[in-house]
Amino acid sequence: MGVFVSIWDKLFGEEDKNFKILILGLDQAGKTTILEKIQGKMDGEPVPTIGYNHQKVRMRNVSLDAWDLSGQERMRKIWKHYFVDTGGIIFVIDCTDFDRIEIAKDELNYLLAEPELMNIPILILANKQDIPEAMGVSQLRKNLGVVEEEHKRRIKIQESSAIQDEGLDAGFEWLVKILTNEEDDE
Repeated sequence: MGVFVSIWDKLFGEEDKNFKILILGLDQAGKTTILEKIQGKMDGEPVPTIGYNHQKVRMRNVSLDAWDLSGQERMRKIWKHYFVDTGGIIFVIDCTDFDRIEIAKDELNYLLAEPELMNIPILILANKQDIPEAMGVSQLRKNLGVVEEEHKRRIKIQESSAIQDEGLDAGFEWLVKILTNEEDDE
């Protein structure tokens, strides 16, 4: 009976949708912690990513093929090799790293200007909101100079705290809605 149900679901059931997403940002922004938290796998202290971390994330009937790429300066040069067939980008910013906000802005602008990524939705996770001195969304928006209409694509800035698992579900839900054309007008 189980085999029949499985075949029936494949023939007549709702097919899983698959999307490749890139999780990018400077080193120590919280990319790996976010990926582990969204999957409920966080145990212990996260280890900095050297190279990449590749995992599947399932939400509803959607499978996200997530590539968490290292944000170390020398490794950012390889990001472009992962752009092919990308459906969405999650750009993580450490909102307590005031010294490197200009570098984060430059990297985000690089992504926004990349022809291969035109019309790709971008979720900006304003991470580390659990720390009192973290810049909020309005300050981050000002520092980044991000205006969705300028780039003709969907961009959302979502406050988050990877450590406290806050804002992650809302951000990922927004991205899934955009990717599956279920978007709402926020």
